Amino acid sequence: METGPAVSSIDAQLEAAARSCAERQGVQVIALSIRGGVGGRVVEVFVDAAQGITTERCSAVSRDLKDTIDRMGLLRGSYRLEVSSPGIDRPLKFPWQYPKHVGRQIEVAYETESGTVRSHGTLLEADESGIVVGVGPRMERLPLKHASLVEARVKAPW
Repeated sequence: METGPAVSSIDAQLEAAARSCAERQGVQVIALSIRGGVGGRVVEVFVDAAQGITTERCSAVSRDLKDTIDRMGLLRGSYRLEVSSPGIDRPLKFPWQYPKHVGRQIEVAYETESGTVRSHGTLLEADESGIVVGVGPRMERLPLKHASLVEARVKAPW
């Protein structure tokens, strides 16, 4: 990727365009990455929604964003645009992402007075204030506020 002020300005414009296009489709941008150089850039946009993501929504965001990028002249040369759901390996970033994962295995890192603690278990509850993870064989309840979470990832069932 190029360096310098012009690139950061383009990155910011691309991010703003991606967020705007995603919002029009009822989804939110979770992550955006731009790699490669002029003529061979890859723009990856990961989107999510409380009710989940469909390929139709990803396609709609992709079409809208491609039209916006081309209309605004944000990228010179050829580029590849990839819009997809964040996938199971991406960390959960927003409180609204948790409820749809209730019942799944989750790995969390959270802050305590003595430092960062890692734990895993079953996501039992999730709301705007925090989550409850069932840990251990007895599924002891571990309540966590969103503000204390450093990272949370849904674990693949396989």
